[in-house]
Amino acid sequence: MANNNTNINEIDSNDIIDDENSTSTDSVTTDDFATSTDNNNITDNTRTRQATSTGDIRFTLYGKEYELNQSDMMLTFFAHVLNKHQDIVDELPSYNGMNCVSDVDYSLPENRKADMPTYFRSCEFFEFANGSHICVGTSYSVVDKLKKMALLLNICGESPEIFSSEQVELPAVKVRGGSSAGGKGSGALVKFSVYGNEYAQNQTDMLGTICSSVIAKHPDKLEEAADALLCIDVKDYTDVAKEDRPVYFSLMNRYEVNGTAYSVGGSFGMKEKLKMIAKLLIMCDESKDIIDIEDYEIPDVKVKAAAGTKKKINYFD
Repeated sequence: MANNNTNINEIDSNDIIDDENSTSTDSVTTDDFATSTDNNNITDNTRTRQATSTGDIRFTLYGKEYELNQSDMMLTFFAHVLNKHQDIVDELPSYNGMNCVSDVDYSLPENRKADMPTYFRSCEFFEFANGSHICVGTSYSVVDKLKKMALLLNICGESPEIFSSEQVELPAVKVRGGSSAGGKGSGALVKFSVYGNEYAQNQTDMLGTICSSVIAKHPDKLEEAADALLCIDVKDYTDVAKEDRPVYFSLMNRYEVNGTAYSVGGSFGMKEKLKMIAKLLIMCDESKDIIDIEDYEIPDVKVKAAAGTKKKINYFD
């Protein structure tokens, strides 16, 4: 049983005790979190499951039962939790205690160099429907794997009750420092202003506030923006179950202009949010100067002519 420890202790290569050398013929399917370039299909990814010194662990995650080795347990956990919180993926490596993740794909031979962090000796690279991606390393002891899992829940504002096992237990942890010490669930506020009005909101609400503020001044651009930007749809998704919404609207806000309801989805990384803000400003012939986002800059982008309606992305099963 994992120790209930409120401190997040970083480990070095001397603490890595996993035995990742022997393999079995079993495989674990990761189709719950693999994406395909075809919006109408989900690619099935399988990989050989490795036996570990602790044996397989039985656990339940989001109501589904699994029996996996400790590394696959951690990978499955990260994939499913991050799939539900895709807007946090790009920022996750900046959190203290999250040295198990990187935007570098260490599964590629060209990246497995002498200076590669030892935590990624065993790893998996995940890509999500919103365009974000992350590499998760699992070369930790089972105790530290559980700490990383618990920390991820804290950052995402998820309840530990989504995970249960009679063999292992998630410890109590606290988010320390990082780009947002409180974690997404506690606010993860971004300070910004639009048209001189100041706000402090999470990323999803920030995107909604900026888009709705600009559209309120340019209501004739709503349809064009909805055709060109994945974050805007002239539909009200507030009463639609999350699993039935387009993936980018898992997190969203509803707005109305001239009697027309529309939704602004926030299930994107911060980089993509900023690009869409930049494109909206160009469409509406607005200057970047109307917006100021603390610690961020609106990028230079080009807007292509809208080519029909955007495709609907399938959710992960």
